[in-house]
Amino acid sequence: MRKVYVLFIFNATLQYATAQPTVTILPKIGDVITTEYLHTKGVIPGATGANLTWDYSHALDSATSGTVKIVSATGTPYAADFPGSQYSEVVGDTLFNYSENVNGNPASLGIESSFEKIVFAHPEISFHNPFTYPNSFYDSVTLFQEKPLTGSFKLLDTTLISGYGTLKLPGITYNNVLQAREISASSGSETIPGLGVITVPRSIDTSYAYYVNGQPGPVLNYSISKGNISSINYLKSATLPLNFISFSATLIHGGVQLDWQTGDESNTNVFHIQRSTDGSAFTNIGELAASSIGSHNYNFLDAEPPATQMLYYRLEETDLDGKSIYSNIVVCKLADFPEITLYPNPAISNITITGVDTFSSLKIYNQAGQQLKYFTIKGESVTVTLTSMPTGVYIAELGNGSKTTTIIFLKK
Repeated sequence: MRKVYVLFIFNATLQYATAQPTVTILPKIGDVITTEYLHTKGVIPGATGANLTWDYSHALDSATSGTVKIVSATGTPYAADFPGSQYSEVVGDTLFNYSENVNGNPASLGIESSFEKIVFAHPEISFHNPFTYPNSFYDSVTLFQEKPLTGSFKLLDTTLISGYGTLKLPGITYNNVLQAREISASSGSETIPGLGVITVPRSIDTSYAYYVNGQPGPVLNYSISKGNISSINYLKSATLPLNFISFSATLIHGGVQLDWQTGDESNTNVFHIQRSTDGSAFTNIGELAASSIGSHNYNFLDAEPPATQMLYYRLEETDLDGKSIYSNIVVCKLADFPEITLYPNPAISNITITGVDTFSSLKIYNQAGQQLKYFTIKGESVTVTLTSMPTGVYIAELGNGSKTTTIIFLKK
């Protein structure tokens, strides 16, 4: 039945965060997804629960792959059989799954190719947006098989968001992954020439799909039979709403300058700029409108970075359909010498910097890059009075010939 195609006909967007991911599934016309099948020998189903690590990094490719394209239903071979369909997932250029969005949820109307046709009595919704661990939902639908045989079946799909954690695949590791377990029960009858109507025994199929932010489909999908994996495949590559060509973070006098370049933008809406002090938990610090189409250069100034030795940045792009994709994470080093300490921070009337005996000078700059103070360093520490300076973010620059380092601090 249609569960054979479950990897191809859903498109996932997840929030990348340390907390439990939240998922919204909205297929987008133009997505192209390539999957690779793995050998099942020695591969076992992943555990369920919170904060897990699923390791399939050593699984072997079987050299069998598949491709699905999300296209407009208009102009496809069987669109007239599914009036109201908005788009179609095309599997291998021959199988068409006709779908629409119902109240913000992807819904299948039916499946057709040259050798088979399945029509749902009402749109089948397998995911209810948005969802997170440990949500569950179900949908029941009657389907009519019109070729190669005729018949009718009742399906009951039950989906449990069964876990989240880290997923290791051949050549790549994904963080903040959401695991979904789907159980599909079917029963019905078929008309067989020469035998008449026969009852098809009730069957129950179980599959698991793993979703991660920024990818247009499950990054891993497998079917279970008698407790073992009977088929397993993973996301090999995907065409996404845009291509991040470059992304950098540079410490300047005014704060941290973020610069990025995009290529092949399509339907893009807004960039959310996010910052982290540990590379894991990110918060939004600003946003910038996207250009919607083409290739562009962008920049953003983080004018109030926190006082720390290292900062991490990433970009979340959300397109006009609500789908999101994330950039890679870039690092900005704010202090090259960990033995240097500035305190108190935030400061009120003065600051003291210790561990500076290898430096000869100290300069204090404001966010505009204007030098406010200059000191000659003699000894292991230096104290600076701040009473004449207004509240704001400042940069302390230590220098000794070609060697410099900077520390950002806040004056209340």
